[in-house]
Amino acid sequence: MPSAVSSALMQQSQQAAGHSANAGAKLPSYMQPTKSRKNLLLAKTQQKRNDNDDGVGVSAAESSKLAFNHKALTHYGPVEEALGGVHLRLESLQMRGNRLTSLVPLARYVNIQFLDLSENDISSPNFASLSQLHSLKRLYLNSNGLTTVASFPVMPELETLSLSCNLLQDLRGLPPQPKLKSLYCSHNPLSTLAGLPRIKSLELLRADSCPVCHSEGFRVAVATIFGCDNDAPLVLNGTQLTKQDLKFGSALPWCAAMAVQDGWIPSLDEREAAEECLEYFKVRQQQAVPSSHVLQLDDIMTIGDAKVGSTMGADFVIKVNRGALEAQEQSGTQAVSMVEAAIIEKNVQMDSVGC
Repeated sequence: MPSAVSSALMQQSQQAAGHSANAGAKLPSYMQPTKSRKNLLLAKTQQKRNDNDDGVGVSAAESSKLAFNHKALTHYGPVEEALGGVHLRLESLQMRGNRLTSLVPLARYVNIQFLDLSENDISSPNFASLSQLHSLKRLYLNSNGLTTVASFPVMPELETLSLSCNLLQDLRGLPPQPKLKSLYCSHNPLSTLAGLPRIKSLELLRADSCPVCHSEGFRVAVATIFGCDNDAPLVLNGTQLTKQDLKFGSALPWCAAMAVQDGWIPSLDEREAAEECLEYFKVRQQQAVPSSHVLQLDDIMTIGDAKVGSTMGADFVIKVNRGALEAQEQSGTQAVSMVEAAIIEKNVQMDSVGC
């Protein structure tokens, strides 16, 4: 009996040895990799691949964040290929240093939150395409040769907007952004603050190396727009607006902020600045009305001996309602002309006009 057992054990051992030595033998079915296991292994390998020089993967599993920087691209084709037609998954896109000229294709990426298109050739964009990006929080358009921000839309979630190193001479057309905290417009040929919107949420404004920074009343001009009622103290070019800046700005006439947004910069003498402000406002608005009409500032405003009122001798008077202008300023809306934005009353009897 023992010899029979030993013989059986020896036979099993020889069969096992023969099976392991046979390289061509198939594994039992339960040990063979299934098709699904192969696919899973392939997918994991694909996710680990990185063919992008910025360390951002472009596989389907990672396509919520894409970067195609310094690729000399003239179109958004690689973005489309990476997304596979599923535009909703894109949350972050970097395409710095390419040759893009248009913003139009961006309208389909409605869930994007971060967008950097700096160092491209988007000099005359159609900003209307950005109106579809309701989730966008950070937008960088530096070094594109931008000459205007006209038609820029209101973006409900935008917190950071960078327009530095462009060719902007003013910010006309830039509407107030309800949640904007940081606005960068350094290294532009801005000689005034024309078009700078009133944004209560703004915390940081950078306008370094712009000609307007060399104006003696630059900080006071900013203070007239972003006064004491801002949600947080404004940091201008790295330094917070001082109490003196804010006090000076608030002491100027009621139309000072609108005059600054139209291009006026105050002097540092409070009395002189007040008189200049009223005169600037009057002259600029008189230019906006027909020669047969006369501009009258509602409520007589007197600064010392200086008085601003209407001029007699015309057939009609255009009466600018002070309350309406102040309400418009507080709401953050803008218009091409301050007269157009006000309540205008024509055909006012001349005997009702006084200085």
